[in-house]
Amino acid sequence: MEVMEKKGYGIMEEKEQWQKGMESDHIRTFNWVQQITSELSQLGPADHIRTQSTGSSRSHIRTQSTGLQQITSELKSQLGASRSHQNSVSWAQQITSELSQLGPADHIRTQSTGSSRSHQNNYEQKPIFFARKFEPIVNQEIINSLDVYLFGNFQQDMTGLTSYWQNEYHHLDKIAKVKDAYPTFYQSFVRLGVAELSRQSVSCTYRPMKTLEANVFYEADHFHGILVLHEVEEVATGNIITMETHMHPKHHYSILQPKTIIGRLQTLEVGTDFDPKELLFRNYGKLIGPYDDVVLRHVWGAGIEFVISVAWIDPVNVIAASYDVKVLSSGHTGSHKPQLNRPLRPGIWQVKLMYNLQLLAETSFLVIPLTVYDGHPISAAEIYRAHSGPQGFYASKDFSEFRDVLNVPKHADLQTQAAVNAKKVGKDLENWVDSLVPLFWQVQRSCTIEDLSNTCLVLEQCKKTSWSSRSPDPKSDLSSVGAKFAPVR
Repeated sequence: MEVMEKKGYGIMEEKEQWQKGMESDHIRTFNWVQQITSELSQLGPADHIRTQSTGSSRSHIRTQSTGLQQITSELKSQLGASRSHQNSVSWAQQITSELSQLGPADHIRTQSTGSSRSHQNNYEQKPIFFARKFEPIVNQEIINSLDVYLFGNFQQDMTGLTSYWQNEYHHLDKIAKVKDAYPTFYQSFVRLGVAELSRQSVSCTYRPMKTLEANVFYEADHFHGILVLHEVEEVATGNIITMETHMHPKHHYSILQPKTIIGRLQTLEVGTDFDPKELLFRNYGKLIGPYDDVVLRHVWGAGIEFVISVAWIDPVNVIAASYDVKVLSSGHTGSHKPQLNRPLRPGIWQVKLMYNLQLLAETSFLVIPLTVYDGHPISAAEIYRAHSGPQGFYASKDFSEFRDVLNVPKHADLQTQAAVNAKKVGKDLENWVDSLVPLFWQVQRSCTIEDLSNTCLVLEQCKKTSWSSRSPDPKSDLSSVGAKFAPVR
């Protein structure tokens, strides 16, 4: 969306250049029209509901010899399509929000009318006119409502009704591309989980072996951590045991001046892979590595419009960048993506919000040192390159002038320690990783796939828990589908 907005402004600038008769700009504008047409042609069905009203983007393409008046008209058309795409995204978000809030009585009305917005047609007689993809990781209620309509009410006290598990990694999947930060975190989770078991019972000693799976766990549409399935060896017997460990995130967001305009702020968090339609991070655990593009997600209640300064500070107190961000008067979810040179220096980063040179709120996030690079154990050559920070500034200038305002003093010892950390390999590197991860994650609990009643440490079986990816999930059972629908071939 941010790209579309920037291109929209570029349209007006290029139109003015056209009017000056600049032939080189004529060619560049024509190429740009082709590019934006290609992007718009890839919009989904829901997105085209609005863009169709502006006319077919593809049908308006002209050859390079088209006159100035026709090209100017095309530019206006593309600008309208771009804005229309933005409208369709907002409209889809609104529809999703409204449907997720419908009660039983509302669903009855929706079923009898075809839409909560239209009371003219019965959808049993005429197909419903609106299609929207609903994801259980975003909201399960709408999907559950459809299940109730198709198959009847759920059983009372159904296990796992509000729970959702989604796989993010499997050791047998050699096709899916996984960011190097992910297995780095997962392996650390396993080591920390095994260490916690050893603390619980000094007579039991386990050795981490292999990471098998990682699943994100949601409860009532809220992220409740990451579940890592892994193998451990019982040192005394040599037996291999399969365990699942639940890691839960810690939060570091704080408001320093709640009685000021920052009191509108509801959420402040950093992640990657921000989805502008669903307004969430597709990197659900916010597992960040040195080569990732970070994004700040900020959620506001209604109030006056103002401009706030956002400062990014790295682990050695270098002010990487500072940007001004407009906060609208309406309640909304915004995103801010800084343009930072990479690799980001591993360690604890901070984001601070200022208004009129007054520090109002802050949060912190972890950039993990990598133990995996390109899917393999990281080499010594890649370690120093990945963990030393960027060459030169993070941005186009030095922001050290804000040190006093942000209360970010310059510490030579931090620079010295960072240089030492950047050269760590092997066990020293793992220890560095494992010293950082507990600052942002905690071991919640563990369970076993096997029955360990005859071993030194008794853990609950995963299938008997309510949280494990191996626990019962009857709402996802497909055995009853065949009673209503023909088999899928």
